[in-house]
Amino acid sequence: MKKPQKATALIDYISMQVAAGLYPVGSRLPSVRRLAMKFALSYGTTRRGIGFLVEKGVLQNRDGKFCVAPIEPDTRGRKCISVFLHPHVLENGKGMIHTAFAQMQELAEEHNLQFAVFAVPEYEVSEQLILEKSKGSYGIVLLSEYDNHLTSLNTHLPVVGTLCHHSLGGVVSTVNLDPVTAAGQAVDFFLQRKINQVAIATATAPVYLWRGDVFESMFRRAGGSVKWYYGWDQEWVPAAGEGILFTSDFLAESQILKMEKLGVDLTGYPILSMDGRRTLMPGSPSFPTIACDWAQIGRALFREIVLQSRCPERVSQHIYIEGKLHP
Repeated sequence: MKKPQKATALIDYISMQVAAGLYPVGSRLPSVRRLAMKFALSYGTTRRGIGFLVEKGVLQNRDGKFCVAPIEPDTRGRKCISVFLHPHVLENGKGMIHTAFAQMQELAEEHNLQFAVFAVPEYEVSEQLILEKSKGSYGIVLLSEYDNHLTSLNTHLPVVGTLCHHSLGGVVSTVNLDPVTAAGQAVDFFLQRKINQVAIATATAPVYLWRGDVFESMFRRAGGSVKWYYGWDQEWVPAAGEGILFTSDFLAESQILKMEKLGVDLTGYPILSMDGRRTLMPGSPSFPTIACDWAQIGRALFREIVLQSRCPERVSQHIYIEGKLHP
């Protein structure tokens, strides 16, 4: 069945909700009539849109009720998924990526799939290396900021990634913290503390720059101003009365410890970070962070790679998981 164009908004909405784990496996969708009203569609068009998702394996019909279909990978003899991650993930055995990867492993074991894990630092990655290592694989998972060094990835295999912002020419489906809702929470955080100027401290990978860009746009519209500080090695001291937004917890931990060694007293500075690594790393410096559920990111990554394998014509997705403010 061709994708019914009039039902595109409905199809994309349900697909994204399922991919993000907001509709768990087995959960029942709202009735056809309610969906038709929500998207201002006719009953017939709504049924055709749902029928398209049933054909693609996203949904299933249970006695006239439409539910989220269980994940059934079409491995076609290929039982291995190639996973690329930074070596420190294997060394630490904890943290964001470890949590997402552990969730993916659990789901893979349920479906008799295995992982071939390649520990590759971002600065050593290349398109040739990924393609060579993933020959004969079921799919490719990128668990680091590899799009900071890759410009393309010419493969027909399903590819998903987190901490990647770019789709690399429409190849990679990405799953990340939702930058819009995170930025909205960050704006509220600073305005509630009557902070009108914020220093944005960020690493230079695209996913972090995008978080900062979205926050800057929203904060300026609210009447605030920002200054940017880039990279890991730049030494700087926040101005009096200035808030600090770190676009990743890892950078926040590094910079806070560095400032403390320089004798900078951060007491009284409103500090906020994004991604939630701190909540998964016992002993980390304490600071508020907008954290997302990294197990949910793992589930979304696995489901997306399965959907891509079953629907080769499926276009790459940008899937966003909402975060919550952790004091």
